[in-house]
Amino acid sequence: QPPQGLRKFNRRLSLSSLSAPVLKMISSHPKFLRAGHPRLSPVYLPRPQMLTRQRPDDGGLLRELAEVQEHERDFKGALETLRRLATLSPEDDEVWLGLARVHLKEERVEEAYQAMGKVQGTSAPVMDQWFHVAQRLLHRQRSQEAEDALLKVVGQRPDLQDGWQFLGEIALSRGDWNAAYERFLRAADLNRNDRKVRLT
Repeated sequence: QPPQGLRKFNRRLSLSSLSAPVLKMISSHPKFLRAGHPRLSPVYLPRPQMLTRQRPDDGGLLRELAEVQEHERDFKGALETLRRLATLSPEDDEVWLGLARVHLKEERVEEAYQAMGKVQGTSAPVMDQWFHVAQRLLHRQRSQEAEDALLKVVGQRPDLQDGWQFLGEIALSRGDWNAAYERFLRAADLNRNDRKVRLT
């Protein structure tokens, strides 16, 4: 079962006005992503710069292609496509969320944090992604960036016990006893029966 993005991508191609030479070019590259298509069997989807040569500003096509590339674990290609999208739609939170997600899959945590900094919204998916980035930053000992990310999360989700617990640990690690106590207390108030919460 192909991913949703791939199905939309194929439908978009079937409605496009690609010329015969372009179709021939697509079908002649066996190293490219493979997918079924009503006009070619099989069809191989080439790299974005080749496929979108005739339609370089088609944001919908680029978005769908990025989804296919990520699904196929072509993270380098997905990043390239998403960066092109970011230049076309710099205010689109979904593009920056996609960049952050793919950067994390590439273990490029700092780049994921920078991409999240472009996100303006505070929706549930945005906060989920901020929390995920914060956890990965903590694992990399990037406490300052992790604290910034976690403060954004608890600002929207003040009842997130894990967020306050992590923030308390960050404050404790730098010797900020007052902040650590206040944060651990918030965590304890949210879940008094959780033994991992410690005030000392």
